Amino acid sequence: MGAVVKDRHDQSLGDAGPYVLGATLAALILPAMVLGLSAPLWLGVVAALAALIGVVAAAKVQHRRQTPTHAAHAPVRAALDDAAPALDRLDAAASSIRIFATRVHVGRIADAARLIVNRVNEEPSILAAVQRVLTYYLPRAAAIAESYRILEARDGADPARMARMEAIIARLDTAFQHYADRLADDALRLLDVEIRLVDAALKDDLGSV
Repeated sequence: MGAVVKDRHDQSLGDAGPYVLGATLAALILPAMVLGLSAPLWLGVVAALAALIGVVAAAKVQHRRQTPTHAAHAPVRAALDDAAPALDRLDAAASSIRIFATRVHVGRIADAARLIVNRVNEEPSILAAVQRVLTYYLPRAAAIAESYRILEARDGADPARMARMEAIIARLDTAFQHYADRLADDALRLLDVEIRLVDAALKDDLGSV
């Protein structure tokens, strides 16, 4: 309960911040214009009010940009929460599968899925690009890996069935690597854009230096 009260108190302080900043700026502008610049009182009051309104409006715009809506945040949180147990199941399967090649494939699937989850956690806007792999492929990969581990431990397991499951796990590995590589390529493209922008800014500021 105390933590909730503190959070609300901190939020109220954060909400009041732009008003405090705007009022402080207005309090500085009014005497500076009236006493320092000999401006009419009414002009000083108008300038002070304009500063207050401008600071508050800019803070509200910035807050809307930085704070995702609950509706937009909910599917991201749900996808990440659903992915966590599937990742645990993949890790458990990878640690106990005896066939080396299949164990490697399952481990690679888990690593790629974890990379994708971390990227979505850092950048929720990319969820749409990887939602299929998180909500469809990931839980099914975990289920298939668990089933393979169970069948592998049985005496007299059907070799043809095991071979089909091994082939599916290998293809799932390929799919997960594809999604992970696509995210890495997107990140590199963004990095290239940032490098070009920084390079252009340096040329503008430094010229030929």
